[in-house]
Amino acid sequence: MKTMCITAGIVGALLLSGVAQAELYRWVDEDGEVHYSDRLPPERAPEERRVFSRDGDTLRDVDRMPTAEELEALEEARKAAEDAQQREQEQHRLQAEYDEMLQRSYTSVEDLERSRERRIQPLQTRLDNAERRRQRLDNRIDELRESAAEAERGQRDVAPYERRLRQARQLREREDERIRQRQEEIDTVNTEFDRHLERFRILLGESR
Repeated sequence: MKTMCITAGIVGALLLSGVAQAELYRWVDEDGEVHYSDRLPPERAPEERRVFSRDGDTLRDVDRMPTAEELEALEEARKAAEDAQQREQEQHRLQAEYDEMLQRSYTSVEDLERSRERRIQPLQTRLDNAERRRQRLDNRIDELRESAAEAERGQRDVAPYERRLRQARQLREREDERIRQRQEEIDTVNTEFDRHLERFRILLGESR
């Protein structure tokens, strides 16, 4: 109660003396002492303060100004939010384009599956051919091994068989790589069309 009376007295004195023409500022110094004045010291401008009217009414409370570190953090947060919004807008745009492509390209689930088969068929043919070549090489390697063993038992030179065996194994490694590549291509197409099919069914459900 005593503090309130002192505060009211200080404000009233300033008002009666004509010091405060428009606004009074209430601020606290580093020692915790409360001050009232019609002019705010420049060094106190960044600090929290209360502004009074000439009639002694509280006009507003002014928060302290943020520090440089706080301003930097606020700017980073603003940029992050802006980037997130842009990414979201871009995702919506890409999704709309993707949906339009599906609806323009396919009239039904059966149509989509037929398109998948057309993409898979040539890849499957190349895979089957590579597997047949590999099987022939496996058979050739078995024959060469048998011939080399027979030559060794007959004390004949096995070097020609070993050379052909190395060549056949190298060819088989190449076919193994081709088989791996063809299978990856087929898996990629199936993954792509599985995604198409899932989204297309959703679009069909939305359109009903």
